[in-house]
Amino acid sequence: MNMGSNLYLKLCILHVLLLVTDCGLEREEKKPETNIWKIVETLMSKNLLELLAGGIFTCLSMIFGVKQLKEKLRKKSEKIKKLKSDKEKLKDRVWNLELELEKKKQNQEGCYLM
Repeated sequence: MNMGSNLYLKLCILHVLLLVTDCGLEREEKKPETNIWKIVETLMSKNLLELLAGGIFTCLSMIFGVKQLKEKLRKKSEKIKKLKSDKEKLKDRVWNLELELEKKKQNQEGCYLM
């Protein structure tokens, strides 16, 4: 078996497994007996070319889905870093404002004593 047919077989098997999984997800809504026949009917109605195309499509969608998730995760982590930085800046600002307020209170008390 050469590399091309080996890949073809793997993609077909992947697609069949995904079809079985999709049918298995519907098991909660329907009786299990009908699911087995649904799987068999689906597999019998598909030819190998359709299985290959479905396998390729599934692989590509999984690859691009993972890339999109990684990009979203990267953006979220950048946003979290920025928010943490902003939080620290705000803490410093609050601390400085509290110091200024304390100084003003002391100055006012000093004015009242004179």
